[in-house]
Amino acid sequence: MCSSDLSELKGKLEQAQGYLLATPIYNYDVNSALKNVIELTGQDVWTEKVVGFLCAAGGQGSYMAVSSLAVSLMLDFHTFILPRFVYASGEDFDEQTLAFYALHDRLDVSFSLLVRLSGFFKCDSFSSYSTSPAPPHPPISHPPLSPAGATPGSATPSPP
Repeated sequence: MCSSDLSELKGKLEQAQGYLLATPIYNYDVNSALKNVIELTGQDVWTEKVVGFLCAAGGQGSYMAVSSLAVSLMLDFHTFILPRFVYASGEDFDEQTLAFYALHDRLDVSFSLLVRLSGFFKCDSFSSYSTSPAPPHPPISHPPLSPAGATPGSATPSPP
């Protein structure tokens, strides 16, 4: 990808409040092109945004393949990850249409959740929440612990 194409892509991505990233799953991992886009566009694009995943794979065994990328986005960019991934395999389609109606419902939930959360974080700035220092906690006092087997009020264990 040449620098002018990257600049154009980055400019478009920066305008969004959230993203639904669609990726094929190869060998139990996300597509390397998606990883490259995230690395090349960096903090300006991904920090404090909402991200959801739409995944397609050959079988049911790799439904958690986006987990490492999701954790990386959360830790590196403070990205909010939608709590549900949409995962589809060849079994969910009949020719070119959805055969599995629950997949349609999962798509609807993901789209509406992305819109709601993106709007929430846009209004209630992520940055004011995530970068403000936490208030000091008052000290926690605990009653003294009794030795194992001691009866309350007694300092010595009770005989069995």
